[in-house]
Order: sequence, then structure tokens, then C-alpha cells
Amino acid sequence: RLVDAVIGVAVALLFSQLLLPAEPVAVLRRVERDALAHLAATVGLVTEGIHRADRKLTAEALSEMEETAFHLADLTDIRGASTRSAWLSPLHLRRLAAVKREVRHARRLELLSLSSLTLMRTILMPPPEERPTAHAVPHRFQQVLVTLSTDDGNAGALASGQMLDLVRSTAAATLHHEALNAVGAVLCLTAEDVLVYAGRGQREAAAIVRDAWREARTSHDTPDDAEGHDDRDA
Repeated sequence: RLVDAVIGVAVALLFSQLLLPAEPVAVLRRVERDALAHLAATVGLVTEGIHRADRKLTAEALSEMEETAFHLADLTDIRGASTRSAWLSPLHLRRLAAVKREVRHARRLELLSLSSLTLMRTILMPPPEERPTAHAVPHRFQQVLVTLSTDDGNAGALASGQMLDLVRSTAAATLHHEALNAVGAVLCLTAEDVLVYAGRGQREAAAIVRDAWREARTSHDTPDDAEGHDDRDA
């Protein structure tokens, strides 16, 4: 489906140049939503594979995520066509700034797809008995991607809130499950990509995620944990 979407975007842009005024921003947004929905579906397959202890299903899901990232790279050519179409069409010349913003937005989607793949691989790395609460991460992350894929002007803010809640709950869980530390580190990087895709600056996103992680760890730190920290510091 995603391959068809990418091909369809390329054809639509070419067709618009020949016969109709181009609408590159709308075209790019459509393929981004389709890509996010597809990515969410593959994360859902990872979740199902974990619950069913089905290694074949999880391997197929990871392979599908790799294909998604690969096909999103094809957007590089589509972006170039989108920007050129804005230059070539007098009707949309004044909208060039909007096209360039959407081009940057589409680039961020590639980064998000790659960090999503890394997150799923990190979750699946330990043997099943060493994945305490990591099982909940793929399901909740899928909901973030589903929210991002909706045609809703508030989708970015909603997805960012969902992602930060996931960061906080994972941060709290690492206090009792050290095996989650690796997942938490990758989750924070993925959360940054979600926030950047939703419109935040890179530094701002990193600071927001870092603060969410630290606050959750601090608020869930028990007196015993604190004493343990003091002993180690001593």
C-alpha cells in the first residue's frame, strides 16, 4: 500500500505539471499520513508478535518496517518535484514558503521511521523473560503513530502528549527494571523525533523529553532508592 502511495504521489505531481495546477503540499501531506498509518500497523504487528511469542510474526513486522523506511527515502525525489512544481506554477509561486516547510516536515518523517524501527529492535533484543514491562511500549507507541496519521490540526499536540506520557511511565519503570534502561534511551530519541515531526525545534524537543524523563524518575524515586543513590555516591 505504501509503495502504491509513493508511486501515486510521483505520478500525481507529474500529471499536475502537464495538465493541472500543482498542489504539492496537499500531495505530500497525503503520502505522509499514509506512511504513518502503515508504520502504525507494522508496530501493531510487533505488539501482536510479542503477545503471541511469535518470532516469525515479529521478524516479518521488522522487515516491513525496514521496507517502510526504504520507501520513505523515495520521497527525496518527490520533494524535489514538489519544490520545482511550486516554482514552475505561477499560481503557487507565492506558496513556495509553505512547500519548503512541508518538505522539511517530510524529511522528519524519515527520521521518525528509522527511530521507530530502532525502538522495536531494542525492545525485542532481550529474551522474552527479560522484557518486564517493555511489552506495553509498542502498543502505546502505535497509538502515538495512529494519532499522528489523522487529518486533524491538533494531531501533533495530541501525539506529543501521548509520547511524553509514555516516556514518563517508562522512566518510572526503569527504577525497578534495569533491563528497560536501553529501551528508555531509544524511546527518548524516538520521542524527540515525534516532537520534531509535530513542529518542535530539535533542541526544544530534546529539552522537553529530557525534563519529562528526569521529573518522572524523581517523582517515583522512593526513600529506599534515594538512600541507595546516596550510598553509591558516598
